[in-house]
Order: sequence, then C-alpha cells, then structure tokens
Amino acid sequence: MRKLTRLAAAAVGIAASVGFALPMAAANASVSAPTAQRTAAIALPAAPTIVPQIARQGCPSGRTHLTKVWIFTGRDYCVRGTGSFNPNSWDVAFCAGTAHGHIIFWTETGVRKRLNFAPGNFFFFTPAQEPGGEVHITDITITSHSGTALCPPG
Repeated sequence: MRKLTRLAAAAVGIAASVGFALPMAAANASVSAPTAQRTAAIALPAAPTIVPQIARQGCPSGRTHLTKVWIFTGRDYCVRGTGSFNPNSWDVAFCAGTAHGHIIFWTETGVRKRLNFAPGNFFFFTPAQEPGGEVHITDITITSHSGTALCPPG
C-alpha cells in the first residue's frame, strides 16, 4: 500500500513538472457550459419503427384491388393497407389484389406453412393441394402495393 501511495505521488509530481496542468478556466469550461449545450451533445436513440396494423373489413361488390380472403363458412373479408393481421379463420381461397407479402397458415393435418404472394396471385386451397381443402390462416402480412391487379367478386 505504501508503495502505491509513493507511485501516485511521484506521478503527480512528474505531471506537474512536465506541464500537464490546465488553466482553471479551461478545466472548468465543461462545468460552466450551459445546460442546453450539454443536453444537445447527448445523442438520443432513434425511435422504434411503428408497423401499422391492417384489419378485416367488408369487401365491395364486384372486382376489387383489395386483398381478399374467402372463409370456409362463406363470410368473406378484405384487408387494406400494410402491416400484419391475425384473421384466425379457416379459409378456402386467397387473392392478393395489389399487395405484396406473405400468409402463414396451418393445414388440417397440423403442418405450418408460409406462402409468399405478389399482385395478381390467387390461391385456391383444394383437397388436392391441402388436406381437407381449407387452411387456418394465422397471419397476413402486407409489405407494399403495386399495379392494378383485381380480385374476383363473390
């Protein structure tokens, strides 16, 4: 301990003799700086990106640019905008309309699948494609829209 004290004292003496001392005004400059300047120097983290949510809505009669889902029970719905949506429904067909994105669904045999879609894509879940001829969609994610593709009526 005594040796550390002597080393520290020697280091202070050397620094003083070499001229490492700052004038008092310079040493206190950061302390006396206005609060606004000090606060401006602090970089705040970027705000998190907010992902808009899309929601189920009624479909217009006739052909539509909206993304359309045909439910097994016949209560079809459309979605618009970008973001993610959990329809939690058993569906027999899906039309992308003008949307780009993907759907995540479960088959009747318990297999989870992801299906990417682009404007104009139409998927009809027949028993030949998916056991039971319907899928349980748990996520529709729309990332963007382009073009003029239409979904059929009915």
